[in-house]
Amino acid sequence: MDMPSKPALNMKGGQPNHIPKGPYLSHEFLQLEKERLWSKVWLMACREEEVAVNGRFVTFNIGDESIIVVRDAKDGVLRAFFNVCLHRGRRLVSGAGQAAKFVCKYHGWRWNTDGSNDEIIDEADWSGSVCKEDVALKSLAVDTWGGWVFVHMEPDNAEPLHEYLKPLVDVFRNYHFERFSPTWWRTVTLPCNWKVALDVFIEGYHAQTAHRQFNPVSGDNRWTCRVHGVHSMFHYRAIPILGDPSPNINALAGLPEDQHLFENAKDRAARIYTYFDMLRRDTGSLITERRVRSTKRLAEELSPDASYMDLLMAMDRLHREEGKKDGVEWDDFTMQDVANAGMDWNIFPNIAFLPTEDGALVYRARPNGDDPDSCIFDIWSLERFAPGQAPKVEQEVFANWRDREWPRVFVQDFDNLAEIQAGMKSRGFTAGRANPLAEMTNINFHRHVRHFVTGEAV
Repeated sequence: MDMPSKPALNMKGGQPNHIPKGPYLSHEFLQLEKERLWSKVWLMACREEEVAVNGRFVTFNIGDESIIVVRDAKDGVLRAFFNVCLHRGRRLVSGAGQAAKFVCKYHGWRWNTDGSNDEIIDEADWSGSVCKEDVALKSLAVDTWGGWVFVHMEPDNAEPLHEYLKPLVDVFRNYHFERFSPTWWRTVTLPCNWKVALDVFIEGYHAQTAHRQFNPVSGDNRWTCRVHGVHSMFHYRAIPILGDPSPNINALAGLPEDQHLFENAKDRAARIYTYFDMLRRDTGSLITERRVRSTKRLAEELSPDASYMDLLMAMDRLHREEGKKDGVEWDDFTMQDVANAGMDWNIFPNIAFLPTEDGALVYRARPNGDDPDSCIFDIWSLERFAPGQAPKVEQEVFANWRDREWPRVFVQDFDNLAEIQAGMKSRGFTAGRANPLAEMTNINFHRHVRHFVTGEAV
């Protein structure tokens, strides 16, 4: 008796806002991403400070590829190479470190940090059929923006990085992310496809439910999006009146946690302070301590009957004052910069980027080997510091997110991921139906992934 075949997984979109489930679940799609996606785009590999010293290198792994990013030991030029010995294919290095040469631990061949071969053991055995020039390490395109190092696997086909990143380079010209430094950096294996993980962090539609503790004072926290080619972002539909409840608070079952904190805040300034203090506590990032200090002063120094515009202006002024106390200034930063930046960007393909004047939260999602049900997820919390005041931060790596304590927002999001991955395997689910306003970031992201992988029109 013939066994019934498994139902085919739909790989292509249907209606404009549909996101098919096949690309999340298919081994075939995962393999095609390696061939047709990761090698065709600029990829965020590491922070510049990780390779600030001559001879310093880091490895960046994605799909089947491992890439060395190195500051040349001799001339200090930033370079990138495929991390593979040209003799028999062993990876040369792992992790990060300091090197004057890259030495293969299999047969001892050696390379300089400019990629040139330094030693072929018993070179004469090849009778001239192999020479050092033949086996120079294969280079990638490499460039920087905002303190990040980007690489492209096909340097002959790569458009300039700053062209690829349009309009981000202009939008964030006054943010100076190269002056930010990590306050923490964690890498964790998550029980879902890399696209499921990224989906969560490039839309705000879920926040009213998943992070409902903020609803009593978040104002109108509904979202709309802007698309910029392969990249996209979301922002508030209307200026949120902080201190007012979300318009959907009554539609969401149950009272949010910490409701009493807001009930005890008697005026708008006090509610705003309580809101930012909770944001800082529940994210452990993005909202800096100086931002919390400035909103506490707002509650202490402004009259309870101050207009909302007065509150907004005072929030900006006090935040800058607290920054200057810490030796940090952003005098060239304008309120128009805030409007242009929005809340969150998808830097295509695999980055979620949340900016503020003096803090940022950055996510990077990557496949975990050949398992479509698992991914590697990197999180950087960044902050502005006075020169020489940035903390020394080491990467923390966890095989399971439950192996360490996380701020509440991350627990709330991580709790959903395995259930999403499992739920999409149901015969009762065929495609996601994304909110055409609040989740256009997801729609745009998936359209372009499918365009690269299947050739589907965008």
